[in-house]
Amino acid sequence: MDQSGIRAFMSAKKQRAFDTLIAEGKTPVFEREAIQSTFAELYEKRADMMEEGLLELFRQLSWDYRTNNPVKLEKKIIVKDVIDAYGSTNNRTMNELDDLVRILSIYDGKTSPEHRHGMHSVVSQALHQRESRVDTEYFTLQIYKKGTGHIRFNHFARESPPFRAGRESAAV
Repeated sequence: MDQSGIRAFMSAKKQRAFDTLIAEGKTPVFEREAIQSTFAELYEKRADMMEEGLLELFRQLSWDYRTNNPVKLEKKIIVKDVIDAYGSTNNRTMNELDDLVRILSIYDGKTSPEHRHGMHSVVSQALHQRESRVDTEYFTLQIYKKGTGHIRFNHFARESPPFRAGRESAAV
């Protein structure tokens, strides 16, 4: 699965569900036709899976902040629960941020970052160095003690298809 590149299109939620099916042995018969059929189906649904990851991130956005617009992505969004009360990263939020980076990487024509260099690793390293700001290729994450994170997207991210589509649908 990892070698095929299809996993890069899956949201964190979809990856967990797939891993669970494999761990529980709830897979099709291990035959050539079944494997080809499964991969063909996943390949056809890759755009939907990417969109699902982005929608999951939107669903997690708090309506408590005026910069969060569930209809379209803006220059800045605020995410809750980046860190917990003890100052450790929140795995769910890191997985959602990984989904965002994965989508932007694919639209940028680059490979998805490996999980060992994902947001959990980057944010944990910054926190360990007592930094509250994390710069990525597509956005800057400013982490606050109350656990929120302010994400400011760079120019490329704002011009990527998810942002453009959001602006176009909001204009209608």
